[in-house]
Amino acid sequence: MSPVKTPSKRHPTKPNNQPWVTVIPALAPNVYGSPNWDAWVSNATTAIANGYASYGDPSSPSYYQQAPAVISVTNNIVTGFPSWDGLADPGDVFGANFSQELGNRIQFGIDVKGGTNLISISQLSFSAHSSDASNSLDFTFAEGSYNYSASYVGIIYGAGGTNTYITSGPATQLVNEIVGRGSGNAWDTYDTSGNIASQQSNIDLLISQLGNQPFNFTGTYTIAGVSGSNSVTFNPVVTDSGPVLGTGGITIAIYPALAPNRWGSPSWNAWASNAVTAILTGCSAYGDPAWPTYYQQITKAVPVTNNMVTSFPSWMGVADPGTVFGPHFANESGNRLTFGMDIKGGTNLISISQLSFIMASTDPSNTLDWSYSPIPYSYSGLNTGSADPVYLGIIYGPNGQNTYVTNGPATQLVNEIVTCGSGNAWWPDGTSADSIAVQQSNIVVCAEQAGTQAFSFSGTYEIDGMAGGNSVTFNPVVTNTPPSSSGSPSGSPLLSIKLVDPPDSPALDNAFVSWPATAGFTLQTNTDLTTANWGDYTGPINSTNGMSSVTMPKTGGSLFFRLKH
Repeated sequence: MSPVKTPSKRHPTKPNNQPWVTVIPALAPNVYGSPNWDAWVSNATTAIANGYASYGDPSSPSYYQQAPAVISVTNNIVTGFPSWDGLADPGDVFGANFSQELGNRIQFGIDVKGGTNLISISQLSFSAHSSDASNSLDFTFAEGSYNYSASYVGIIYGAGGTNTYITSGPATQLVNEIVGRGSGNAWDTYDTSGNIASQQSNIDLLISQLGNQPFNFTGTYTIAGVSGSNSVTFNPVVTDSGPVLGTGGITIAIYPALAPNRWGSPSWNAWASNAVTAILTGCSAYGDPAWPTYYQQITKAVPVTNNMVTSFPSWMGVADPGTVFGPHFANESGNRLTFGMDIKGGTNLISISQLSFIMASTDPSNTLDWSYSPIPYSYSGLNTGSADPVYLGIIYGPNGQNTYVTNGPATQLVNEIVTCGSGNAWWPDGTSADSIAVQQSNIVVCAEQAGTQAFSFSGTYEIDGMAGGNSVTFNPVVTNTPPSSSGSPSGSPLLSIKLVDPPDSPALDNAFVSWPATAGFTLQTNTDLTTANWGDYTGPINSTNGMSSVTMPKTGGSLFFRLKH
């Protein structure tokens, strides 16, 4: 063996007495078949050796990050088909880098410093224990099971911080320190059908079998008579947490959220899957916030521009969304408010054939009013492959072993129905053949037609004589009126000011100021309208296809804008 010698990034202080055993849990790809496993191992050992909490590219499955103290059971499932974080078809949700991943598993990384003793990996042993009722993750590796490798690196300290790294050779080789990606365990499920809905159903079925109480998973290493351990807490996914058969009447919970456009959005199916998963697991948000597939419940008023679907690329009321939000949003076609729902039957068995839905808005024209009463609702899986919403039926089983109804007769009786829901939106004029300036102008014109006063939009579901609803407040978008007094320039451009980021993420909110790039007009700002302290805006101005725009973080103070000729 020819050991590789490289300068160390740190100068370790040798413990004075016995070995120190540090255990560091982390979420890893599936060791069996992941195309990113080796890269993850490299990132893990580099991070542990250098004391990093994370290391690598966050957009890749090879990214190493220490696990938080509490994680979901969905983060520890390996599969015989593509999945990631409990979701089948991961490329559609997390991006192309994840498309061939096969789930996740907890690994208990280690850093053992020998102190005054030289140690060898032949002395190392490991045991894992989970506190769930069946101790489902329990296993052991006896002393003598480990060898030096790229996964378990021995370190011999050298003078001046020049260390020798042992990655092969006899397991009895004495070293000062051992760093390893660690051992771990996960639950597994397999499905050879090739059907994404079936694969997701198998994941959900496995989740339902893991109980409804949190439990701990602990890993313990022992070397030369000294032990070290660490734990993570697994939170269950409780799909039958509400009334169970025989304990009460029907309950209906409604969760408004802004969704991509059902008709034409490349992200609709993945968003719908995220929405149902979030509602099933009691999460107010789910998925990757950097993607249009991200699900987030609405908790406050939103601008009317956030509820517009278009025949051209847009997002949250902004044309040419790839320029503002990033390339993932470039092909989106606007947004629509959707009322997600969770109905638990209690003492009643219910069917989706009984379901009806009514929407109403309090603007003067009641522009969003319509109803599904009755409508041929039907059961479907997490990925419908169409513009249809997801409607998942659940039949409760003993010990949390539920059956998920994703097809078949709408009259099928179930204990619970969960859906990403129905909704409505305005539709501005225009096509993708129009210039971006015209597209943005059409969005602004449509927004102005919704009026100048805030109003509410409500959705109400009814089933078997029981009703439940929720509502969202829409704030108007008020743009300036072009001057009309004598001497004013003709064709004065409209100045539009709006929030362009998801309204439920205040830390991300930006102000987006836009106007047609008409010659002779200059953008000015003022922090106090009681003064005449208007000054020309000196920051960067974007100019694209006849539109000028400025994007800036929203602050706690006031800033006013105008166009001066």
